[in-house]
Amino acid sequence: MVHRAKKDEVDAGKARMIGDRLRLLVERCGGVNAVAAKTGLPASNLYRWFTGASLPSIIALEAIAQACDVDIGELIRADDPRRPPGSQRAMGETLDTLDAFAYVPQLDVQASAGRGAINHDRINYGPDAPLIAFPHNFLRRLGLAAGRVHAIVAVGDSMEPTIRDGDLLLIDRTMATIVDDGIYIMTIGDAVVVKRVQRRRDGTVWLISDNRERYEPEVVPAADVGSLVVEGRVRWFGRTI
Repeated sequence: MVHRAKKDEVDAGKARMIGDRLRLLVERCGGVNAVAAKTGLPASNLYRWFTGASLPSIIALEAIAQACDVDIGELIRADDPRRPPGSQRAMGETLDTLDAFAYVPQLDVQASAGRGAINHDRINYGPDAPLIAFPHNFLRRLGLAAGRVHAIVAVGDSMEPTIRDGDLLLIDRTMATIVDDGIYIMTIGDAVVVKRVQRRRDGTVWLISDNRERYEPEVVPAADVGSLVVEGRVRWFGRTI
């Protein structure tokens, strides 16, 4: 009974702390109605979280943090002085663990590493997107901002051996144009593709597949380069063995 009471006290203290921070952030971000519209979250949920009546999910917190252009750590870091007596260690460990990670949305679309998969739903940036945890220090080493990175799954074989079918790709969403040569995610018509991109001095852009035996480079004329919609640059990939 004592153990259960302490746990309840810790949970209530954490809910109050996050609720207070959430309320202040939402006020800075234009108010409840504005944040509800940006995130798709019910305004009634926001009011309930403000009071500490319940804890928002990590997905909801990530959606609010992105909508308000802050890192989720601003909401869940463990340095609040108002922890209930006796709960500092347990709550601190919980929040420190959460704060060590950035929660990256996995987009509800597949990037074709072949000739282009039709994806009529395009890309889902909403609050229901699943999240993948990456350590903040890992993202910092890559030069990535936690709130500006997304994950996507590759399909196809045109980027083998570099990128294989089923690989998880980490996308830098700040790279919305072709800044320099690299591997990019692009939307071409209804197709979302991953290709190595190379600019040429004549103004053309080459979309190159690493699997040269099966796929030839596609040359985009200088006049058509503006039609390329760059979703981001691939900065990391991972796969199961």
